Amino acid sequence: MDELDHLGDLSFSYDDVKTATTKFFFALYRQKKSITMFDAKYNIYNRKTKTKPPPLKKLPPTEDNLYLHGRRAHLQVMLWKSVNKDCAPDDTRDITRYGWVVKDCTTD
Repeated sequence: MDELDHLGDLSFSYDDVKTATTKFFFALYRQKKSITMFDAKYNIYNRKTKTKPPPLKKLPPTEDNLYLHGRRAHLQVMLWKSVNKDCAPDDTRDITRYGWVVKDCTTD
């Protein structure tokens, strides 16, 4: 998983994050022949339905969810790598770019 070593690098693009996390999950779920997350889910479901449907937690995430998890992990590693620096990289200042949603937090 050489690609995962680059999580947190500022030069690692969103497409690179998506590729790295997809390869990681294919390896995690032993999906050597899968091309997409849909293929992986279908293959895992078919393998497990011989007796009964598998629990949802045993199935891999959807492609969109996987991509969001990968972007959030990328942001977290960037923050960890910048902990001993004066300030966080500019790329980390807008967390909405990494799948987070900022809501107005007003108190009564």
